[in-house]
Amino acid sequence: MKTKSGITTVIFYLITGVLFAQNQNQQKVSINTLLEKVAVHSKEIKIAEHELEQSFLDVDDAQNNKLPDISVNASVDKATNFPIYDSGLFEKPSQHDVIHTLYATNANFYLSIYEGLKKKNTVKLKEIEACLQKELFLETEATVKLQAVHLFLDLFLQDELRAALLTDMKEKEHQLKEIKDLFDLGVILQSDVLRAELELSKRKMTLIEIENQRTKINQKLNVLIGNQDEQWVQPIFDIDDLPKLPLFSEALQQATTNAYAEKQSHFHVLAVEKNLELVKANNNVKIGLTGSFQFSNPQIFLYPYNDAWYHLGLVGIKASYSLSELYKNKNKKKIAKEAIEQAHMHHEKVNDDVRTALYKEYLSFDEALKYVDVFKLNTKYAAENERILKDAYFNQTALITDLLDANVLVVKSNFELIQAQVNVFKNYYQLQFTQGTL
Repeated sequence: MKTKSGITTVIFYLITGVLFAQNQNQQKVSINTLLEKVAVHSKEIKIAEHELEQSFLDVDDAQNNKLPDISVNASVDKATNFPIYDSGLFEKPSQHDVIHTLYATNANFYLSIYEGLKKKNTVKLKEIEACLQKELFLETEATVKLQAVHLFLDLFLQDELRAALLTDMKEKEHQLKEIKDLFDLGVILQSDVLRAELELSKRKMTLIEIENQRTKINQKLNVLIGNQDEQWVQPIFDIDDLPKLPLFSEALQQATTNAYAEKQSHFHVLAVEKNLELVKANNNVKIGLTGSFQFSNPQIFLYPYNDAWYHLGLVGIKASYSLSELYKNKNKKKIAKEAIEQAHMHHEKVNDDVRTALYKEYLSFDEALKYVDVFKLNTKYAAENERILKDAYFNQTALITDLLDANVLVVKSNFELIQAQVNVFKNYYQLQFTQGTL
């Protein structure tokens, strides 16, 4: 018995030693500080930022396509002899005088005047896609923040469970001493002492499990906020300041207006509608301003040709119409129209899904608040039950099993209350995420 007690005592002091070392190197973090750190250090958010920046660059690239096309080129060519078989293919040909070296430089210019607003609509489409990408970024940012908040609350929960368990273990150490005193007096059996020691040993192992769980959560949280893995985080949080349940009508209004999926679906509808306008533009006349300037040798633009440098500029208007688009574009229009109908149907489904998710999160939040009230009463009942059975046991009117069961019930009710309070905050932030306001 003494050996077993010694082992559990060693385990206890090892744990408390680790806890003391952790307390010396803890970084205090509040919810607001946590969210700020996540926004700065999260790699997932940084990746989303790069994707958003690319969408803005796509808009700039589409704007640049409105600018005129300008090209310059130069060439030097060598011409062969120019034999003419004027007496027949099998007779010796005569040689025509040719200029063997030809130089050419030219510049070309084209400015689109009208393409059925294709370039303008392309820019608008890219702007819509950039807005869609921004909403995707905001959702990614909110998702990572929600993940960080859950880890923060889980870490806080482990700290609270650990503190509650340490307090209970201190009380049970004192209770064990009282039980041993009764055994020494010959009032109770040794089995009562062994049972009490076993329950205390179970608590010490539970404490180790809590500490290991805390270490895992702490490392995950450190990754999100840019800390070293070994840095210990101490959540600063008022668990008793529970958030209030909002009016359902207000929550529903927020969700239907600000939900991330709702906004993304809205911009998706705009994008497919704009794409139809681009497809229709394929059937329009294309008109553009053209210009060219060349500086060449020899002069072969006008007859008679001569070995001299010359320059020539041309300016005009070019118009074209693709007859093939009359039959090629029919199916493209049908596909674009089908995409619009699908997008509108998807938007309605998203609206249904958002409302369903809101109902679920709202009721879960309400349920979590009610659980807190229930578990507060449970802790009072459990504490009073333990007091009664403790008095009864030490007065020899109750069994050790009754006392130990009462002890376990106190620990269980305290754990349930802490878990319920943490769940309130988890449901609160989940509701904020569903509403699109996190």
